[in-house]
Amino acid sequence: MVVDDEFDVRLALAMTLEDSGYEIFEAVNGREALSSVRVVNPDLILLDINMPEMDGFQVLEQLKTYRETADIPVVMISARSAPRDRGDALFMGAVDYITKPWSEGELELRVSWALTQGKSITQGNSGRGVTGRIDTEAFAGASV
Repeated sequence: MVVDDEFDVRLALAMTLEDSGYEIFEAVNGREALSSVRVVNPDLILLDINMPEMDGFQVLEQLKTYRETADIPVVMISARSAPRDRGDALFMGAVDYITKPWSEGELELRVSWALTQGKSITQGNSGRGVTGRIDTEAFAGASV
């Protein structure tokens, strides 16, 4: 699931990930994301921080509060590049943090990695000690 209030950013994220074989669901703000996440049941959420009404940190907090959504890996994506923002996101439960603009290939690699982390979490592995090459083909068709 891609959550961003900027159409151009959602479009860029969706097109890049669809080209990599992912099924994409979009939400234009945090409230829409929270209302549809249980229906869509995404394998991963890409979540913008700067949004009107409800920012990404508030959405992340809500997602991590409920058992049904707590294990969904969340990757924060933002123009904010301050170490504090990255630290806050990771402390609150995000598995990664991507700054806008991202570099070519970075998005696909980080999404693949985050999906691997999500599978480790749901299988009871904290992700520590996981090594080796990420098989990006293993996640083709996953919903983001």
